[in-house]
Amino acid sequence: PVWLRAHGSVGFPRDGVRVVLKDGPGGPGGPSVRIDVDLVNADAEDVLLDVTLGAVRGSVRTTGTSASVTLDVPGLQRWSAEAPHLYDFAVTATTAGAVADSWTQRVGLRTVSTVPGVGLLVNGAPVLLRGACIHHDNGVLGATTLAAADHRRVSILKDNGFNAIR
Repeated sequence: PVWLRAHGSVGFPRDGVRVVLKDGPGGPGGPSVRIDVDLVNADAEDVLLDVTLGAVRGSVRTTGTSASVTLDVPGLQRWSAEAPHLYDFAVTATTAGAVADSWTQRVGLRTVSTVPGVGLLVNGAPVLLRGACIHHDNGVLGATTLAAADHRRVSILKDNGFNAIR
């Protein structure tokens, strides 16, 4: 599939919206999530950015080409391989009372880091990668991509302790 994103003088460029889980306890409602937004704002218009992450909302006004919104998310559920919780996320840019552009996506919130001598940490816990090299074909099915066959193959690998694929 090919997707064409068209917008007027205000819009979101490719990879212009980022959701970042801030490490630490956050505010009184829970951990903090920072949403960084880059904008195409050719005429330096007054833009209202409305952000929704699950049931939490926030907004900010800008006339520039970037902005950030920080949200406290009570009861935040972090994404992990064992519990892949996803949030519905949306950001809308409004100018002069009309929607100029919008972006929706499902996102998982987690922290990933590497520490010398410890290794890979996901949500602060060490993760040992146990992987396999998977070829493009599906055996007797041939070199076709079938969602059910790929899901079956990944489920079998996960059931056998694998957590990485190359």
